[in-house]
Amino acid sequence: MQQIQELGIKCPVNDHDYAYMVCLDKTCKDIRVFCDSCDRKGEHASCRKDHQKLQTTISKFQEIEKESESLKQDLLLTAKELYKLFTQIIQIITKKYQYSKQRLEKLNAIQLHQALDHIIKYDEFQNKYLQEVKQCSKNMILQLENIIAELKLENIVDTQELDPKEKVEHFYQKGYQLYSEDDNYEQAIKLLDLSLLIDPNHINSLFIKADCLRLLGNYTDAITWADKALSVNSKHVDSLHTKAGALLMLDNPIEALRFADKALSIDPKHAYSIHIKGESLRLLDQYENAIKILDQALHYDPNYVYSLASKGACLQSLEKYNEAIQSYNKALQINPNFQWAQDKKTECENQLKKNP
Repeated sequence: MQQIQELGIKCPVNDHDYAYMVCLDKTCKDIRVFCDSCDRKGEHASCRKDHQKLQTTISKFQEIEKESESLKQDLLLTAKELYKLFTQIIQIITKKYQYSKQRLEKLNAIQLHQALDHIIKYDEFQNKYLQEVKQCSKNMILQLENIIAELKLENIVDTQELDPKEKVEHFYQKGYQLYSEDDNYEQAIKLLDLSLLIDPNHINSLFIKADCLRLLGNYTDAITWADKALSVNSKHVDSLHTKAGALLMLDNPIEALRFADKALSIDPKHAYSIHIKGESLRLLDQYENAIKILDQALHYDPNYVYSLASKGACLQSLEKYNEAIQSYNKALQINPNFQWAQDKKTECENQLKKNP
């Protein structure tokens, strides 16, 4: 125990002892550093073969330090080579296409002929070669920006100076930003897990994690985490909506309708819960009622493409194809890439051709 304490790393779980084990399983989603109490509770049990004592991981850090130093040198060499090549291109452009009056005065007839040949064909050079270089550069820049963004997500700032409540809020806000602004749900979950490790009942972190899982298509897990949020606050409207949405995607419109109604009993103007109710009624073949509900949703959010498309689908089922097309068109004006709405619109158009 003394050797463990010498490292001075406490288990991240409040009131637990010093950390003494780490998990090196690449697929592990839990906090990789844990103590004897966590171990006895069976945490990380599924990846026990990849456990290692904390002190022995020092050699792993040293190994990666050497490898990453080699990688840095390779990148620097690549950057230098790219700089050299771009410099050569700039020099060629200067030499072949930039002629000041003073430079022109020094040319003989043959040299002027060559200069004219160059500038006459400049558009070909610009359109072919420079566009290729620009596209390659753009692709490389995008790839590098993505890599940098991924690395920055892992570079969590030092929070040792923050008290527990501040840490919870810090990790939550970082996770929320990834969820709401960047649509980066997997990385958001990682930060929210850090918040929940300190405060397992942090309602906003529970809800956002649930909704991230829903948006990732992990509907069963989304329901599990929505339930955890609802165990803290049974009237949390957003969590009720998230659970209803996940149930809908699991082809359970009856339960989805029940939880949408629960949300609406608390906030009757919650547009997204109104949409879930309308879509649930559509899937239950209650098309007239569904249209009335979806119109309510569109009253609060006229540009919600899913409500517009759901209304179109109801009208289509009622064989009101022209009205359905109008609803699909509204959705497609907002989101031209909404393939489901486009496909359903095409179905209506085909029906009108068969029965003009």
